[in-house]
Amino acid sequence: MTKYKSIAAAGLMAAALALSACGGAPSGASSVSGGSAAQSRAVISESSGSSAVRSVSTEEPDVSSESVSSESAVSVSSESAVGPDANVTGVAPDLSVILTEIQTDVEVGTAGSSLKAAIVAADVLDFTMATDISTEYLETQTAQYMNGLSEEDRAEFPDQMVILGETIHTLKDGDAQSLLDDAGVTESSYPWNEEAYAKADAILRGAGI
Repeated sequence: MTKYKSIAAAGLMAAALALSACGGAPSGASSVSGGSAAQSRAVISESSGSSAVRSVSTEEPDVSSESVSSESAVSVSSESAVGPDANVTGVAPDLSVILTEIQTDVEVGTAGSSLKAAIVAADVLDFTMATDISTEYLETQTAQYMNGLSEEDRAEFPDQMVILGETIHTLKDGDAQSLLDDAGVTESSYPWNEEAYAKADAILRGAGI
């Protein structure tokens, strides 16, 4: 009887030890494992956080490459001056070129002035034959150009226009080809039509001729 009790007690003790070993080991393992996982997550979280911080650029934009001063911007002048005088404004650009040529190239009372006037007259007639500007507008624009000249130039301009008008009428009614040859005009729209002459007369009227 005592033998069986000893055997039973030994069995119970062995079972208890086995049960204690089975129950404790997983708990401890789970605890260690859980702690490792928590630590791992903390390391990952910390690493991820620092990585995220590092991924944010701390560089500031290069302001110098974008700073364009308003003063350096291209400014368009409100005065579209034409001709030799800066106060001549608002005249159609192509017409202003012709009027400036008249003013600068038609000479009054000088040798060879008639030949120079023939060159300018041919240019004027080439222009009036090609332009779509009406006779009325040509007249008013010429007057505007003349009024914008300096006092000295404005006083001489009508005399230049007189010489131009005489030359134009010579080209219309006289030996135009001979005059053009003498002046060295080799390229022109000659013979010019009646509308070209009418528009040339409008320019003369604008100067009071």
